[in-house]
Amino acid sequence: MRRDSLGARKELKAVLESPAANTAGNLLWLESSGRGPERLAYARLLAAKRDFRGALDVADVFDSPASQSFVLYLPASLALRASIADSANMSMLGTVYRQRLAALKTHATQRE
Repeated sequence: MRRDSLGARKELKAVLESPAANTAGNLLWLESSGRGPERLAYARLLAAKRDFRGALDVADVFDSPASQSFVLYLPASLALRASIADSANMSMLGTVYRQRLAALKTHATQRE
């Protein structure tokens, strides 16, 4: 992110825009099909370029039930979205993301 990230943004956007392997509208079960790491990386790159709305749009996909693998990335995406919201002076939205993250952590602790 310290150098020109235009090429990385273009490549990640292309990966995310390409359809997942033959899902025909079905729920995605394979971790790689949801492209979680790529989504997080792309959201981070957009945020670094101060495209806060674009970054939030990319990271908000983790709330979708389209891929079961998204749950793996939900805590990281909520933390990222809270940080992005703070950077974009959207304090209420940042608070919502932090509350959701805290609730996830509380729920995980109670289950242990």
